[in-house]
Amino acid sequence: MASTSQGGNNNEDIETDSSGRYERYNEIIGTGKTKTVYKGYDKEAGTEIAWSKIHITEDLEKNEGFLKLLLAEGDLMKSLDHENIVKCYESWVDNEEKTIHMITEYFPSGNLLQYLRKHKSEDNNAEIKNWCRQILDAIAYLHSQTPPIVHRDIKAENIFINEETGSVKLADFGFALRLEQETCNRKYGTPRYMAPEVHKGKDYNQLADIYSFGLCVLEILTGEQPYSECSSKVEFLLLVADGVKPPELRKVKDNDAYDFIYRCLAPASERPSAIELLNDPFVAPSFSSILSARFLSLVQRVCSCIF
Repeated sequence: MASTSQGGNNNEDIETDSSGRYERYNEIIGTGKTKTVYKGYDKEAGTEIAWSKIHITEDLEKNEGFLKLLLAEGDLMKSLDHENIVKCYESWVDNEEKTIHMITEYFPSGNLLQYLRKHKSEDNNAEIKNWCRQILDAIAYLHSQTPPIVHRDIKAENIFINEETGSVKLADFGFALRLEQETCNRKYGTPRYMAPEVHKGKDYNQLADIYSFGLCVLEILTGEQPYSECSSKVEFLLLVADGVKPPELRKVKDNDAYDFIYRCLAPASERPSAIELLNDPFVAPSFSSILSARFLSLVQRVCSCIF
């Protein structure tokens, strides 16, 4: 599949895919080192979409392992079907322009980190628990695949939120890998959120995602990056290698949340799976919330019968 481009301002389509279904606008909604994300439109569904373009630079071409992952990202995402994982509708490579294109869901509320900075609140524990349960469910889904899929870059920046519904979805599978072998040892991800075994170059499996998720939950609760007091990357890497827990953990007041994060940050041999963590008191639905959900479902069924 290829695409065609034309001039235009922010409100005009300047590129379409070869099928003519997807239009890309000139409005940038996200950027990375080699990636630019634009706002676009799905003419068939009548909905807004996110159009990602990854530029295959000379440096990227030299990093064959990472380039291989990026080229496979679209197909991997299209194979997934979970309500808390961002949907990828289409992907292709433009060999002439040396770009990788992906069409995915659009989230006007942005990622969870942006949302939390915008909506600071001291009393949002129930909301946070709900987010954590949703993302943990997505992680459990990935890890239950055959072979298991390890995400390798779980952090608040890679979780997107629908402000109207409160649903959150895991995104950015650029480092994700199907574990054809039981373990892998390539160091991929964001250093501040990597598990100790990844930092040390040891063999690791999907439980590395659990460690990253624990740090993600810590950041969501405290509003601070893990090891934020460290003045250099070397300093926090030494603490991680020595098994020192992030100082920010002391700021977590909720006992269930503290225990949950502590379990996630356990050594790999003691770290629980995503399935096990779904039963943890911090994220397990309370009896009252189960009753509320059942009552709502009953009301919806009654209303559908009446109307």
